[in-house]
Amino acid sequence: MEKPSKLIDKKTKEYLVEAGLETPSMGFTSKVMDQIAEVELRTSTYQPLISKNGWAVMALFVVASTLLLYFAPINTWERFELNEFFSIGDVRLNWNFWEPSKTMFYWMVFVGLFLVQIPFLKRLHDKTIS
Repeated sequence: MEKPSKLIDKKTKEYLVEAGLETPSMGFTSKVMDQIAEVELRTSTYQPLISKNGWAVMALFVVASTLLLYFAPINTWERFELNEFFSIGDVRLNWNFWEPSKTMFYWMVFVGLFLVQIPFLKRLHDKTIS
């Protein structure tokens, strides 16, 4: 018994011989090129992903955060209790932001290592393309 790939190749060749080849008409290429020339090229205007107003808001946020941390360092702040805001009747939520769990710590390490790898992977990808 023949291998399936050889059998497929053999059948394909038989079908091509049976069907025969068609040749295009005498001005086929010029007609196609004329139709391509008639098609108007679509141009799109460049629109940035983040608008100027968005960049301004982000810059304002960064500057305000930096100034806040400079003029009011964290060690002078009193601890902000979220339990007072998010209490529902007698039920209090236990939100402890100052001591992350082990899972959160591992997540932060993983994301940090991932972000460190991105430039190296990009450089490797650029080298393989060129």
